[in-house]
Amino acid sequence: MGGFWQIDHLPEAESGLKRFLKPFKGKNKEKYAHFYFSLLEGLREQGLHPSAAPEPLPGNISLPAEVELWKIRVDVPGLRGAISKLRVLYLRYVLEERILIISVYTHKEFEKRPPDHILAKLIKGELK
Repeated sequence: MGGFWQIDHLPEAESGLKRFLKPFKGKNKEKYAHFYFSLLEGLREQGLHPSAAPEPLPGNISLPAEVELWKIRVDVPGLRGAISKLRVLYLRYVLEERILIISVYTHKEFEKRPPDHILAKLIKGELK
């Protein structure tokens, strides 16, 4: 242990990233994609990001003790309004030093987070 953490994305998270980047063209698209991937660098080192905090589990989901649900909350520089509030939900597998990004969204898409039934389905699908 003590190396770089592995980072994977669920297909739903990759779709969320594509939705975030869709309105941008050319250099702006590259700039905001670079911003997103720079967020992941902190995760690679410690499995945490300075803007991350533990997130309550949806519904009646329970996780093994070594798996945690976290959310990164950042304001994207150069953007205003709800699209500037980028959020990344991820499962943190402490013993494996692995991060699984389960959702990428902005407040334009969800004011707080995706509905609990959607998050529960994503988490349950991953834990099987």
